[in-house]
Amino acid sequence: MATLTALVQTATAHLQERIEALPVFQRIRVGALPQPAIVSLLRSLAIIHAVIEQEIPRSLDRQVSALGGQVTAKLPLLMLDLESLGAESLPSISEATRYALVCGSELVAHADDPLSLIGPLYVLEESQLGGAVLKLALAHCLDIDTDSLSYFGCYRDRTEAHWSAFCEHLNALELGNEQAERVVRSAVHFLEHLEKIYAALYPYKDQSLRHHVTAVNPEAGDHAMPSHPQEIALALRAGQAAWTKYPYLKHLSLIHISEPTRRTPISYAVFCL
Repeated sequence: MATLTALVQTATAHLQERIEALPVFQRIRVGALPQPAIVSLLRSLAIIHAVIEQEIPRSLDRQVSALGGQVTAKLPLLMLDLESLGAESLPSISEATRYALVCGSELVAHADDPLSLIGPLYVLEESQLGGAVLKLALAHCLDIDTDSLSYFGCYRDRTEAHWSAFCEHLNALELGNEQAERVVRSAVHFLEHLEKIYAALYPYKDQSLRHHVTAVNPEAGDHAMPSHPQEIALALRAGQAAWTKYPYLKHLSLIHISEPTRRTPISYAVFCL
């Protein structure tokens, strides 16, 4: 009988090939992917990782939570990369953000079936196999040192060993045929979401570059926010002041920076308590 990893690999091979043939990866290979596309890629991945890294520890399925415990948390690395790029005030490609939010929403909606999280986790961990090469290519695109990027190739010289241990753990899961098929379907469906995100990254139109609250907080969902850099800076300063005065707010989430009215030139930060 085929292992679970073999089943997933077979079912997703055509999608992997299709994604790698997209224009965004062609531009990466020649070192010419624009900064907005790279920033939008990191933000889209942050949205997705935020959901997965929140839902897996909540799972009541011990096998799923144990599998999740085998991997390094990636959201902090993505946020570190975005910070090192000074991306906080930069716009995102709106279509990529929208597709990432749809993907995240579906992951949350199906999280009552813990097996639906295994396929996406598999896909994201497998992507780290080529992470070192992608990291080098993206650093070339941005004309920065490779040490400035943390997410891609995060396992460094342990990549192969980590992947082998992850697959061994995955194949040891006690699943029936129907359960294994659900895992396979979740991997396929997740890759279909990723394909839409990557396709939106390049080519893109300047009109599609917009400020979105997920640039501030990848867990914030879909909310409007001001586009003027000064308004964003002032709202963020208000948030930092609130965290300084009320430290317990750091355990909560900055949900969105909104602009429900233009009666005054400065919008305001809204916290969900």
